[in-house]
Amino acid sequence: MAPENIPAGGTEPDQDIEPDQEEQVNIPTKDPAVKEDKVDIKVDDLDSTDIRTPDTQGSNLPKLTQVIITNVPRRLKHNSKNPDQWILQVKFALAQLPLEHLLNSSVARPAKGHHNYNRWVQWSRTVANWLYLQLDERLQQRHQECRKIHSKADSLFDTIVKMARERENINARLESYHDSWKRSDSEVVRQYISVPKTHHLLGSNLLPISSLR
Repeated sequence: MAPENIPAGGTEPDQDIEPDQEEQVNIPTKDPAVKEDKVDIKVDDLDSTDIRTPDTQGSNLPKLTQVIITNVPRRLKHNSKNPDQWILQVKFALAQLPLEHLLNSSVARPAKGHHNYNRWVQWSRTVANWLYLQLDERLQQRHQECRKIHSKADSLFDTIVKMARERENINARLESYHDSWKRSDSEVVRQYISVPKTHHLLGSNLLPISSLR
C-alpha cells in the first residue's frame, strides 16, 4: 500500500517530462504494511466545503512541510465502470489540506519568477506522485508507456481522467453489444424452436394417399 506521508518534491522549472530528455519522476514504492483508510464520501461533503477558486494554482498553498495525504479507499482500476467515484474521493482527500486546485487545469499556473512559484512546483509534484499511487498496476503501466510522463498534478490528473473515460466508453459499448447479442440470440432460438412446430402442423393436415382414392 502507498505510504500516507508524502514529502514535497523538487523545485525544477515546470514542464512535461519526456523520457529521452529528462529523468522520470521518482515514484515512491508502496509499503504493504500500511493499510488504506476506508472513507465514505458523499457529494454533500464537498458541497458544504468552502471552496473558492484562487487566482492561480499557487495561491493559498500551505507551507512546505511534511503532510499526510489520505489515500483513497480503493485505487482506480483499469476496467473501472465508475471513475466518478474515484475522482470525487481524490478531490475530497486533497480538499482537506487544501490542495484540490492543483488538479484544476482551468486555473492558471503561477508564472516563473513569481514569489510562490517554487512552492507550487513542489506541491504539484508531490500531489502528482500521490495520484500515481492511487492507480492500479495496469493504469500505472499505461501511464509509463505514454509519450510524455507528466510531473505536474493537473496534467497527470487530466491524463488519468481521459484514460478512465475512454475505458468507460469501451465498457458501455461492450455492454450494449452484449445486450444486443443476447436479444438476437434469443430470437434465433425462438425461430429455431418454431420451425418444427410449423412442420408438425403442416404434416398433421396432410391426408394419406389411400384416403384420396
